[in-house]
Amino acid sequence: MDQREEVDESISVLHTYLPGIYSIYKRSLAWLTNHSSPFSS
Repeated sequence: MDQREEVDESISVLHTYLPGIYSIYKRSLAWLTNHSSPFSS
């Protein structure tokens, strides 16, 4: 029972933080592809 509650809590935390982390990841990825074009062959 307690373990199940921990899992639900971690899932809710994931749902809270994952969109922000994903948007930051996509933004940094786009920035890298824009700024490191000479390095990517």
